[in-house]
Amino acid sequence: MQAIENFLSELDAGQWLTIALFLVSLFLSFLTWASRAALSKAREQRDEAKAAQKKAEDARDLERNQMRSAVLAELLVWARMSNEAMAEANVLFRNKPAGQPVDAAAAGDLMARLSALVDTGRLYFPNHSRDLDWPSFRDRPSAMKGFRDPILDTLMLAHEELRFSEKADDSGAQEAANNIFNARRAFISELQDWVDPNSLGLGRFAVPAPKGQKHEQDWHDVAPLVDSFEKRYGASTFWNERPVARSVLQQKLAEASGT
Repeated sequence: MQAIENFLSELDAGQWLTIALFLVSLFLSFLTWASRAALSKAREQRDEAKAAQKKAEDARDLERNQMRSAVLAELLVWARMSNEAMAEANVLFRNKPAGQPVDAAAAGDLMARLSALVDTGRLYFPNHSRDLDWPSFRDRPSAMKGFRDPILDTLMLAHEELRFSEKADDSGAQEAANNIFNARRAFISELQDWVDPNSLGLGRFAVPAPKGQKHEQDWHDVAPLVDSFEKRYGASTFWNERPVARSVLQQKLAEASGT
């Protein structure tokens, strides 16, 4: 201790200043190291948070994609069952024995299947414009508000042809068969507007389809089939109210409200 005291007592002002500057430099170096360590730790935490966020987003994307794949698989099963039911209805009319009625039991079974397929199809193809306060929509259950999607109208056409089958003579049965055949073609066309097999890699060349989903739903493909049915069985026997595009309804509502 005495030696240290003697050493310190012999230091002049310049030497004290040097020591003080050295201590300040040492302290500043420590602060620099501490700040860099803290910054590095913050960066690590930020990177870990970003990695965790990305992992969570990837998991959500995977879950959504798995859900889409599951829904698509169920939709394709529904589409196959719908197409098969319409094919059976077509054959039932096409092969009706001359001068005899359509097999009532077979027609009843097909009607039950088609009715269930239509209601199941509403899960994939909900009614259009059902949120609009259109007079004829107001007292219906929520799933029935609006206009039925044309893809479901093709199934209902087959159902209604069967419902009126007891009135069909030989010529009428062939007209019904032709109408159901055309309804099947419209069904597939409407389905491809929603489920693009090329973009899913299911088509021959797996390229985007040129048509794509419609900007606004219309019933142009189904209307001639309905006209054929109502020509034989009377006006409004299929559509109580002819469906129109959403923009048309909105325009009529605006005109009615004076806006």
